[in-house]
Amino acid sequence: MTNVSTEAGRKLATEFRRKEKELQLRMLTHTKKEMWELWVKTNSEIGRDCILTGIVEVSKEIEKIIYSLA
Repeated sequence: MTNVSTEAGRKLATEFRRKEKELQLRMLTHTKKEMWELWVKTNSEIGRDCILTGIVEVSKEIEKIIYSLA
């Protein structure tokens, strides 16, 4: 027999985790956009390399979140 409160709790927890992941996805997408804007404005090759490294890492995290939401 299934406990109703347990099922409701699981459903709420799942919805909470999904909303949390969606928020993270929006934040990371915005961060990536800002990093590209900063990259364009930067004249230093070292600075551009550092920003590009950050963009690559953010892109990896975005892919992980998209995969987990699928």
